[in-house]
Amino acid sequence: MEIKKRLDKRIQINEIAELSSLATENSAVLQELYLYLSDQNERCSSNATWILSHVDQEKNKWLEHHQQDLINMAMDNKNVTRHRLLLNILERQQFCDETIRTDFLDYCLHNMKSVGNTPGVKSLLMKLAYKICRHYPELCEELYRELELMEPSLLEPSTKCCRNHIMKNLKEVIFAA
Repeated sequence: MEIKKRLDKRIQINEIAELSSLATENSAVLQELYLYLSDQNERCSSNATWILSHVDQEKNKWLEHHQQDLINMAMDNKNVTRHRLLLNILERQQFCDETIRTDFLDYCLHNMKSVGNTPGVKSLLMKLAYKICRHYPELCEELYRELELMEPSLLEPSTKCCRNHIMKNLKEVIFAA
């Protein structure tokens, strides 16, 4: 089985499950899929991203070692679906306070309010901003202010729910400090 050939065509959810399972069992497959994230062929890179968004938590930990590259890919990606999947992969990862990228935080803060983003992307960006900020009370306060600026009546229900949940968590962090 050659993975590249499978990624070059339309794949179904059962193939996603099969290939993500294969990646879970075989690190070489995981590494190959990771390399295809940067493939010039849009279908190939999108399919690789889709598969990697389905790997188990243990293999997602492996992807954490490539977090900086995944962040760069997410910030530079123009494909809406692939962008959402990359953010989804990142959202499943841990963000430690030593490796915080302020450019990514700024990206999240700016784009979580963008009317051009889908509710799912906005929610992922809010969650990622929270994961980054929660290590620093002053950043938590900034995120809280940014979320307050988002008019609840103009938000989709899923985005509003995510916003409210994060604001509740931020209050606990801010007042505990």
